Amino acid sequence: MSISRITTVLLFIFLITNVLLSPVATAESGGSFSGSDSLSLGTPAGEAVMQTSDIEPSNTSNTSSRHIGPELTQNEPSAEIVISEAEARVGSRLLNSTDALQAGQFDTAETTISGNTTDLLRQYERLAAQTESTADDEIAQEFNLTVQQQRELIGTARNSSSIYNEYQLARANGNQTRARQLARTLLKQTQDGNQTAERLTNQYEKLANETDLNATQTLTEINDAQARLAEIQDTVRSETLTPTSLRVSTPAAASPTQPMDISGTLSSNNSQLTNKTIKISLGDRTVQTKTNEAGEFNASLRPLMIASGQQTVSVQFIPETTSIYDGQRVEKSIQIDSISPTADIQYSPSHVQFNETVVINGEVDAGQVPLSDVPVTTTIAGRPFKSVRTDHQGNFRISESLPATIPNGSQQIDVVISKQNVAVQPTIKTGEIYVNLTETELSFTSIQTDGSNITFVGQLTTTEGTELSDRRISISQGNSSSVVSYTNQSGYFDGSTSMEATSDISQLLFSPDKHTLTARYDSTGENLEPSTQTTMVSYSSPISMPLQQIGFVGLTVAAIIYAVSVWRRRESKSNGSEDELSGVIDSEAALPTETVEEASPDKLLSHAKKYHDAGNVEAAAGLGYVALRKKHMKSHDVARSLTHWELCRTLRSELDSSSHELLYEVTEIYERVLFSDKKFVSNSELDIIFEKLTDVITNENESNLELE
Repeated sequence: MSISRITTVLLFIFLITNVLLSPVATAESGGSFSGSDSLSLGTPAGEAVMQTSDIEPSNTSNTSSRHIGPELTQNEPSAEIVISEAEARVGSRLLNSTDALQAGQFDTAETTISGNTTDLLRQYERLAAQTESTADDEIAQEFNLTVQQQRELIGTARNSSSIYNEYQLARANGNQTRARQLARTLLKQTQDGNQTAERLTNQYEKLANETDLNATQTLTEINDAQARLAEIQDTVRSETLTPTSLRVSTPAAASPTQPMDISGTLSSNNSQLTNKTIKISLGDRTVQTKTNEAGEFNASLRPLMIASGQQTVSVQFIPETTSIYDGQRVEKSIQIDSISPTADIQYSPSHVQFNETVVINGEVDAGQVPLSDVPVTTTIAGRPFKSVRTDHQGNFRISESLPATIPNGSQQIDVVISKQNVAVQPTIKTGEIYVNLTETELSFTSIQTDGSNITFVGQLTTTEGTELSDRRISISQGNSSSVVSYTNQSGYFDGSTSMEATSDISQLLFSPDKHTLTARYDSTGENLEPSTQTTMVSYSSPISMPLQQIGFVGLTVAAIIYAVSVWRRRESKSNGSEDELSGVIDSEAALPTETVEEASPDKLLSHAKKYHDAGNVEAAAGLGYVALRKKHMKSHDVARSLTHWELCRTLRSELDSSSHELLYEVTEIYERVLFSDKKFVSNSELDIIFEKLTDVITNENESNLELE
């Protein structure tokens, strides 16, 4: 026997056991319904306080299980048989719940369709899903909806009963103001109850047609309940509220260019009612006005975003909650004619690139009548751009930066006026704009942090400095597979990868150009140009690796000695005068280790400036980095043994964006000086860097002295 058939048999046994061992819905609800002082849906308004009675539910036998055909064996019941049994049980509970509701037993009515009825419906849905027919699935949905609406009706009936009792008590105590408030609330509750009862009637009719459910008596009870609700409404109105008369005059037709002028009068017992609120609604448009001293009112409503054709306008008098007057509502039919708008559109500029502002101006009218509050949707190259609405003069203005997602080249701008199925017919205006490519700049550097791992960091911007966030950067080394990183909000990206294996360590030491990392930004589908940047793997040889563990002093001395030696080698090959600079180099390069360790950041920066003035840009860059590093070491609790890029990453969350950007720039220059074999000639770049360093180090120290 298959697993599915075994499962079906077990479910059937479970349901049959429930049928045999569980009491039917009538027994679950106590066998009889005891009376209580409450308003029930089946009680006439003249007998609002219900008398005690014992009522036996009569709908218990109103359902019958679907018959088992001769072709089906009793030993292995099918899913359809189990569904039929579940259907009968749910139907029985629904009918008994209606009996209890008719008798005013709200708790019993709710309990009858709560609890394991929900579990029974879930089992029904699972079994229906196993059958090939979709009819069982639809019936399961109908049962669920019926149970839900039955609960809504029970809740409305319970609340109405409670409010009606309060209403009677207020009238008995002579509190007419409170009685009027409760009367209005009760009228709203009974109106909601009537609407729910109508929906529930439709549900029972569907179930009666699609299943074996016998809902004849239940439908009669719901109809009787609706009649009782109408009687309650009439009774409450006559006891508490003064009737009113609302006369309304509307035109036969209206359009966006021809507003709908509505007028009328409000009176009560031949007396005109003044300063009363009149609410006029058409579709989702609503206006309010007040009656004048003669009880007259006038209002105008322009049908713009209303569907064309025959529509209904609602005119309603809304009294205050303590008012003695009853509310009134009048509905009128009106023909809504559609129109085709005209639009004058201007676009600027004609050529644009990423992050530049695109301006679209327009004016929308019809027959020289401005159309206000009309939706305007724009697209560029078929991609959403910006949506607005026209103002009271029919004008609109769009001013938005061009996103990178718009492709480059000549692109079409579409301006869509209005939308489908409304009185203002949709109109499309087109224009053209040329999207230029925007150059990007990819800064990128890396360092070997241990024997096999390479740490990299970089930033993606436009050449004008706009940071590009959430862009995919692929980093590859030789023929190895790529590592993917994404830029953050500031355009930065970082990560790590493993160094390719090499059989000769000397090849790594003396041929760094063979071990490079390449960062690539592929701007597919965007108006940004792709960028590629390659950097040599910054490494530490086995001899120099311990320097990373020595700490700040060793790193500083190594940087200065290397920078000065490089400068001396390069100066010896030049035709300049070595004697002019030897004094400066000899005096400044002879800083003892303890002096560098003990020197303040501004003192180190002063020495860096002297190297810079002397033309030794490598030594200047090295000491500039050391000065900034020491300044941050004093300000933040970080390990002194951190490498330059480790420090940069560690302080990212500690520094503001401008401070971290300066640290990034100085670190990048420092690495270039320390590890690159290319001649460093960016003297102008150092000028800007030293200006920033002066602001950060020297000026800050002076500010601290003033505070002290």
